[in-house]
Amino acid sequence: MRRAALAIVVLTLLLGAAPAHAVTRACSPTGDVCYGAFGIGSHVRLRVTLAGNLFHTYKLCVRAPDGSRTCRQLHTWPIAHGLFQSTIHWRAHFPNKGHGRYRATWNAGGGAFRPAITFREGPTIHATPNSVFAGGTVRVGGLAGGCPTGDRVTLISRAFPHTHDFAGQPAVFATVRPDDTYATFVTIPASKAAKRYAITARCGGGNFGVTGHLRVR
Repeated sequence: MRRAALAIVVLTLLLGAAPAHAVTRACSPTGDVCYGAFGIGSHVRLRVTLAGNLFHTYKLCVRAPDGSRTCRQLHTWPIAHGLFQSTIHWRAHFPNKGHGRYRATWNAGGGAFRPAITFREGPTIHATPNSVFAGGTVRVGGLAGGCPTGDRVTLISRAFPHTHDFAGQPAVFATVRPDDTYATFVTIPASKAAKRYAITARCGGGNFGVTGHLRVR
């Protein structure tokens, strides 16, 4: 009994509570099964952790943004403190159908674990805040969609200052971090007209294929 209690405590420490604003990880009501998506973008790993040898195999299914669903039969392995675990890099086992929201479900024993878990694949472009007065500063960043660490992301928008240009359009630059993210701060010129501006991006010689937006007031 003491060993089981210790295992549940370790599960809590390993996985933490599921955030209220997004279901990226969850635990069963008894705390003996926890599962979730860890990491972001191209580095997401899908993990299930068990307080005891509850099952050896399980089925993991991932639904892509286009609605297609792929399932894999996988195994758990002993780790420490009576815990068993399985962790996989999702892109090594499931087809990458491009940017958007993916949905993962684990199935074992009596059926699928609930709730399902969601995670996003890049690239993405976000301005924070997404509405700013002319002359204000915004953070522009997101997921680089697998561009190599250290590569430069070129962000292009008519809302930006003409400090740098790309193909005649104002541009700013950011560097891809090891976790597949990028970010930079931009001060919007005080002379910019109040309207909604598009933001596009390039990396590694190609377009991101997605568009962010910033409203200047």
